Amino acid sequence: MKPNCTILLATYNGSSWLRPQLDSILSQRNVNISIAISDDSSDDKTCTILAEYEKKHSDKINVLSGNTTRMGSACKNFLRLIRDADVGNSEYIGFSDQDDVWHLNKIENSISSLKDNSAQGYSSCVMAFWPDGKEKFVNKSQKQKKLDFFFASPGPGCTFVLERQVYDELKAWVIEKQADLKDVWFHDWLIYAFVRSHGHKWVVDPVDSMRYRQHYSNEIGVNLGIKAILRRFRFISDGRYIEEAARMSSLFPTKDGLEYRLKRMNLADRIYLTLHSYSYRRRFQDVLFLCVIFLFACKLKKNQ
Repeated sequence: MKPNCTILLATYNGSSWLRPQLDSILSQRNVNISIAISDDSSDDKTCTILAEYEKKHSDKINVLSGNTTRMGSACKNFLRLIRDADVGNSEYIGFSDQDDVWHLNKIENSISSLKDNSAQGYSSCVMAFWPDGKEKFVNKSQKQKKLDFFFASPGPGCTFVLERQVYDELKAWVIEKQADLKDVWFHDWLIYAFVRSHGHKWVVDPVDSMRYRQHYSNEIGVNLGIKAILRRFRFISDGRYIEEAARMSSLFPTKDGLEYRLKRMNLADRIYLTLHSYSYRRRFQDVLFLCVIFLFACKLKKNQ
């Protein structure tokens, strides 16, 4: 019997790329797919395309109604999907952006990986691609660290698949904590932190599961190119990265008081955080970069 999987898809002005994404999801092999979609008040042809697909695939696609005001971010849109989407009897829940192209065995492989590793959360590497034909394999399969979930997502949220039990736990928590989540920037980072902090196992697939489209409208995207690097530098230098890490640690408190260290950031805190950076990031270069952030980023913020 084929497993059932509901995909949560958030859209906003994605008409240029939405059809190939929907087609690749609907074409998934050896799994019963349904798609729950939340649109964030698009003003292009996105809603027309969604209505067309919903009519054609009424047994598989459900576009949520009732959203009359702009939420303003992919995170808020995905949190709305987690709260409001009906996932029926699906044993697995996946997440999707509006502009990628999935390999036809993406969900089948993710379910197999979850089972083989006795894991409850899954993500994978991706093959990034650009309009000019350039492609690059993006490796996200580095060994997980004890507290890495406080400082980054394990990869793009559009690769995520969760077992139903942990998804139900996540949904109940999101509903309970709705007021506390209004300022969270990254849904994928939040989901990963929830799963790991609640003692569940996460597996990162070393094989790419999808073609990860890169374009000017990417909210996050691959950290390549001058514009992407500058965007991330601003996110770090104005203090938002440390702020988000502190927010994660406040949502999922630790015994060593990580939340207070990240918020206070006095000299003793910086030294402590720097010495423990090996537990916070997976790649060696990211550990080194995090040390620099701890030593200098909040100085930049205070000097602004």
